[in-house]
Amino acid sequence: MAVDRVNLRADCLKLWKLLYRKEKQKIFALVLGMFFLSFLDVLGIGLFVPIVQVATSNEVAFWPISSLQTSYSQRALILFLVGSLVSVILLKNLLTVTFSRAQYKVQYSLNERIGLKV
Repeated sequence: MAVDRVNLRADCLKLWKLLYRKEKQKIFALVLGMFFLSFLDVLGIGLFVPIVQVATSNEVAFWPISSLQTSYSQRALILFLVGSLVSVILLKNLLTVTFSRAQYKVQYSLNERIGLKV
């Protein structure tokens, strides 16, 4: 099993050396995009808790929402939170489509270029 890891590491290093600087930058940007999309996923999931708290009771334990609670009615606060949730979900889905297209383009160009080289 350890031999397979060594071979995998050596193969990855060989592939990394085949890449041009611009391609490495694109791969790095794709990895950053993955982390950003993961953050948006967590943010979207995290918005469910304040929505449920505001909808079920008048007290909110979530600090940013509790400061807003004194200024707005419960209905306005629910609409704001649901609007925020929908906005985050729409943004995440639009970025996912864009990110998938960019990932496909990078992968296709790498396959084509390295396939000709090997």
